[in-house]
Amino acid sequence: MQTVSDVLTAWIIQNAPGHPAWQWVGLVRLWPAIVGEALARVSTPVRLQDRSLTVQVVHPVWLAELRQHTDMLLQNIRERCPWCDVADIQWEVRPTRRERSEPTSRPLQAVRLSPELEDLLETMARSIPDACLRRHFIRACRAYWQARHSF
Repeated sequence: MQTVSDVLTAWIIQNAPGHPAWQWVGLVRLWPAIVGEALARVSTPVRLQDRSLTVQVVHPVWLAELRQHTDMLLQNIRERCPWCDVADIQWEVRPTRRERSEPTSRPLQAVRLSPELEDLLETMARSIPDACLRRHFIRACRAYWQARHSF
């Protein structure tokens, strides 16, 4: 009995030569077989345009390592994905989380509350058995209270 993966791979091989989108799907689908499981975990094909494949890697060390093996990888692509017309591989380092344009949250600021609120907060915090978690809870409550009243 064939697996779904085998059927999908056979279908892609049969139908991919006629359509660029299926060429891309086939290439991405077979990427672990082309580069090997270990290298597939640190590299990702991201674009196939004008016979040039762009691959992102997780670290500059991997970029240097894979760049040395470009010719071998192109040969593997020709053997395993004969329908893909790849003449060159462009290598990029995947942007780190810090380089991405994600909003960063401000660190929690510890503030003092009124004595009544401090007592209430301490009473609620006593029900938390872990001391570290209890401290974080208190800081988070104080920061919430400060943010709530700073508007």
